Amino acid sequence: KISNTTSGVNIKWNAVSGAGGYRVYRRGAGQTTWTYLGTVTSTTYTDKNVVNNNYYRYTVRAASGSYFSGFDTNGLVIKYVKK
Repeated sequence: KISNTTSGVNIKWNAVSGAGGYRVYRRGAGQTTWTYLGTVTSTTYTDKNVVNNNYYRYTVRAASGSYFSGFDTNGLVIKYVKK
């Protein structure tokens, strides 16, 4: 799930059993490759480096040690509109 907040785009997902963390990725409008944003241990992330009225696409992959799960190559799209 993704949503607009006053501080950026908030991404939330379900926990994966055995995951030690989650890697968050973003693609901006017109981009063809994913940009790694960071790794978190929680199931939520706020991307604060966004521009009002721009479109962004997000995806998350679970991590456990040096293993990384697959991910949704389409991701979820949102137009950031500051609240």
